[in-house]
Amino acid sequence: MRTLLWSPNVDVSYFAAGIVAHLVCAGHDSWDESGISKEDLLEELGKVVTSWEQPKDEMVAYRSFQPFIPLLTALNMHQVQLWAVWALHHVTTKNSKRYCHMLVREGVDDVLRKLVALPGSNASVRELAGKVVDVLHENGFTKET
Repeated sequence: MRTLLWSPNVDVSYFAAGIVAHLVCAGHDSWDESGISKEDLLEELGKVVTSWEQPKDEMVAYRSFQPFIPLLTALNMHQVQLWAVWALHHVTTKNSKRYCHMLVREGVDDVLRKLVALPGSNASVRELAGKVVDVLHENGFTKET
């Protein structure tokens, strides 16, 4: 998994990072047997996500963003949040007509707004979540605060 995490192909790295994000967020205590600590894996996750450039084309399709909510609200694991907001930013900038509506319908936009407003959240997470909120605004999905 760690080899795939650092793949030069962003799509391979992206999917590996998504698996890692979900596994570390799930809270299973099987890390002692894996040969890598949860903290080290989180550190790698954060580094790899920040190394990605935005692909020119859409590389993934989602039917629901509900699985993202636990990742976005994992306040003690900003690397997991970073993967989730990167993914949301990617899909909303590549196919805003499809995904902005889905974010709002599923309430994920409210989670993103809370992340942006949360003073203790990681600066990179807050910034990228803000960019997703900006995409929502640009596409007519505004809310009064």
